[in-house]
Amino acid sequence: MGYVLSILMNALRTWLLTKLWDSFFTRRFSGKAFWAYWVIWTAAITVYVNILQNDFRYRYAVDFVMELVLFYGMCLTLYCGRWDRRLFVVITGYACFFSISVLIEKAWLLYSGMTRTEYVYNKPLYTAFIFLRGLCLVAFVILVRHFHTPPQENGKPRAWIPASTLFPLCTLFVLYRVFNAESAAGENDAWTFCLLVMCAVDMVALFLLDQLESTAQMREALAVAHQRA
Repeated sequence: MGYVLSILMNALRTWLLTKLWDSFFTRRFSGKAFWAYWVIWTAAITVYVNILQNDFRYRYAVDFVMELVLFYGMCLTLYCGRWDRRLFVVITGYACFFSISVLIEKAWLLYSGMTRTEYVYNKPLYTAFIFLRGLCLVAFVILVRHFHTPPQENGKPRAWIPASTLFPLCTLFVLYRVFNAESAAGENDAWTFCLLVMCAVDMVALFLLDQLESTAQMREALAVAHQRA
């Protein structure tokens, strides 16, 4: 039953990530071709999460990096876009999904006074919160899609690209601290809060940078039209 739930939630997560990426990129494929590649990548990620991940000795130090590599490859296969925006969006989406899932559990544990062991071994409660996390992720994706549409990308490098990569790198560092502070509850809570703040900063930065990109493209188009006139 645990594996079935894990497979279902992993499929939901990859599907929601594609819906999130639809707000920032244009698809390379349409129809059956897109979903065929989606099934292949979802199967690969599911195998890693449920089987291969347990074989790593230093799992907490590398598992999120391996997942990000898989998600980056999935995004590279399914969507068009520059490397800097792809890196930014993939890491930010992963961090936001992780923060939402973790904070819901932490809020419940704080409210109920339960230990994490009691919470995990309470199967009905744990299963209910799995579906609650899924609903919260759906709400997050719907919110982003409502306020953001994919900008037109011409592939031209911009002066702010090096600055934009600073955000995902900082998020990677905070993710690393979260995964490696699990043995110390207080330290883990502090880094989890930092991750939440970093996710908010990343989303605002993504929106602003895309707006900056759209404005720059509009100015270039107006300049070309003026020259032709």
